[in-house]
Amino acid sequence: MLSLLNSQLFSQKCKSVFFGFIMHIAHVIQYIGKDFGGPVAGLAAMTAGLASLGRQVEVYAAHRPCEGEMVTLAPGIKGNICQDVTLGILRHSALLWKLLQGADCSLIHSHGLWGDPNRCAATVARRKKIPHLLGTSGMLEPNALRRARWKKLIVRNLFQDRALWEADCLLANSEKEYQDIRAYGLTNPVALIPNPVFGPESVTNPVTTREVRGRLPVGRRRTLLYLGRIHPVKGVHRLAEAWCRIPEFHDCWNLIIAGPDEGGFQATIEEILRKGGCATSVTFTGSLDDRWKWGVLRQADLFVMPSDYENFGIAIVEALLAGVPVIATTRTPWGILRDRQAGWVVEPETDALTTVLREALATDGDMLLEMGVRGEAIGGNFAPDVIALQLVEVYDWLLGRGDRPGSVRG
Repeated sequence: MLSLLNSQLFSQKCKSVFFGFIMHIAHVIQYIGKDFGGPVAGLAAMTAGLASLGRQVEVYAAHRPCEGEMVTLAPGIKGNICQDVTLGILRHSALLWKLLQGADCSLIHSHGLWGDPNRCAATVARRKKIPHLLGTSGMLEPNALRRARWKKLIVRNLFQDRALWEADCLLANSEKEYQDIRAYGLTNPVALIPNPVFGPESVTNPVTTREVRGRLPVGRRRTLLYLGRIHPVKGVHRLAEAWCRIPEFHDCWNLIIAGPDEGGFQATIEEILRKGGCATSVTFTGSLDDRWKWGVLRQADLFVMPSDYENFGIAIVEALLAGVPVIATTRTPWGILRDRQAGWVVEPETDALTTVLREALATDGDMLLEMGVRGEAIGGNFAPDVIALQLVEVYDWLLGRGDRPGSVRG
């Protein structure tokens, strides 16, 4: 696999030189803070993979200081980070508009929906008469559409539906997301390409085991880890309720909830744990930088993502790459965990999660290690270089420089 990948990388670089054509790609996203999780992490890995293929990539994003540390872009990638954000949740940036209109780009690849930067991407692509690849980032999932539905109805009529219909190609990260796009009524071509994910090797100075054990209660008890935003859609309240129902495991297992508190929802989780009498067996870490994230993942024995829905779930791949078995829900595109015996897949309900937690926490340690090894093999399919090759095929096709790739449907 590695030799084949290296050959493909070399071939792609040679094609750029031979044809005298350097692809200029503008990636547009409405936020760049790490606290926004998957879409931002996916953008960073995606652009790094493209840069490794010799593609010239620039990122255009809006950002507020309150939205956490900005994600680090790979060397050579210019970040046009605009902090003049107005109009609240619409996230208008006059500077982003100005910069993108003046960009010398061959193609615009935008990420997500419902914000003014997404309107900017579609409008500039239309005016420049260049291809527009639009990634919906799971935002057409039925439950996602129901959240802030009045705002989305207004935005649909103002610009979003036009941007969706006019996109030369849409991007889905999973089969489920592809089905959601079609259920919305869109008939555009859709490229089905998963998000790329950085592995632990991307961190040059990871925290040591000693540092992790000095800060968190790992090692003394086995560790069940949740890593992600503390937000209702992530099902953390369900996890807390299930945890309170299995006190027999609290002497030998510790639950770590790692991630930023969004909208004060952590207080709700803490109240559930307090009423359940099990607050002392749970640790909240807040946001973790990459060094600490991988350090904590390496010390975990089991990972849980009890989400109401995920179009992809980058944290799940990160857990797999760390060799940790995963518990995910049926509302995520991770049935392969069950099929490959690398974890469990459960309905997003407290009773079902409680039952699976009892089974998983009682699983022999050697068996969990074997499941983790199988999970690492799955996670390796999402390396940035691997995914970038698929994206470049789509870009080349949209620019009339290649055949329609097999990843494109419709």
